[in-house]
Amino acid sequence: MASAFKNHAARMAGGIKQLKPSFPQKFKGGRIEKIADYFNMIFQDYKTVVVETVQDIKKYPVKSSFYISTLAGIGLLYKTNPSETSFRTQLIRSSQDLLLIGEPIRNPTSDNHIQDLALTLKDGKLRFTSLGILTLVWRAQHSHWSGLYDAQCKQLKPQWSEFHKYIVDVGVLGKWIYLDKAMIDYDINPEEWDEDGRHKHV
Repeated sequence: MASAFKNHAARMAGGIKQLKPSFPQKFKGGRIEKIADYFNMIFQDYKTVVVETVQDIKKYPVKSSFYISTLAGIGLLYKTNPSETSFRTQLIRSSQDLLLIGEPIRNPTSDNHIQDLALTLKDGKLRFTSLGILTLVWRAQHSHWSGLYDAQCKQLKPQWSEFHKYIVDVGVLGKWIYLDKAMIDYDINPEEWDEDGRHKHV
């Protein structure tokens, strides 16, 4: 990837010439030529940046590859950062999957987690904070529509040092970490059988 970028940048820098067109004598010194000079100056600045970038890539290939890979990774994280809508949709689907499973074989850990999230969302206490490359879902102490003094006073809101205690999920690369984890083996109830292998619900 880095090699292809180098070759493309080199061809682009080598093939770029003067952008400013030639004007007939009657247009020289006029507004049109001044506008052309302005855009030509911007073009030359960008051309200089491209040329210097190509030179740096050739001079420091390992360092350049690291920077390019890092930028590509950040771009991927930004593009696949899940939204509030995707969380709501996945929560509904998870709830529906659990409803299709009979209670005797339903995983209680999965069931409790989904029900707790659904109730918190219904009460208007779930908050979504996008950091660009990932999204945090956290539980507020009060609902969106609460008019209580505790809910409106900034000094009484959770401090950043304790913010991690209120996080209920993290969205990254198009997935919700804790929601996915909660639904692992959602159709297996570990309490369905006793230590002797006998079915508890018989």
